Amino acid sequence: MKKWDYSELTKEAKKHGGPEPYLSEYGEEKFNEGRLVGEEEGERKGEIKGVVEGSALTVIIGGVILCFMKLRERRAKKIAEKVAQSCKKSTESAQKYFNATEEIDEQFESNHDETEDF
Repeated sequence: MKKWDYSELTKEAKKHGGPEPYLSEYGEEKFNEGRLVGEEEGERKGEIKGVVEGSALTVIIGGVILCFMKLRERRAKKIAEKVAQSCKKSTESAQKYFNATEEIDEQFESNHDETEDF
């Protein structure tokens, strides 16, 4: 509030219809100014809060997505390892079968050659 000379304050009050209406108008004016300042400050605080909450949610959601990606990568690795083991076992089984059929063929050939001699 300004420091006014008493005579100037009296003149201002007279323009507004006396001290009570002047104080009422002045108080209302200052109340409205304070409300606007409060609203602006509240908006700024709300914006800051929104930015902080939005950033936090972004970090949390990003972390969750990263975890799912890592889990999927681990599962894919495990599946690839199981497929590789299965292929290795199949290859070993096929090799054993191939070796066994070769032995059978060799025995058949040797047995067949012997029976022809008789």
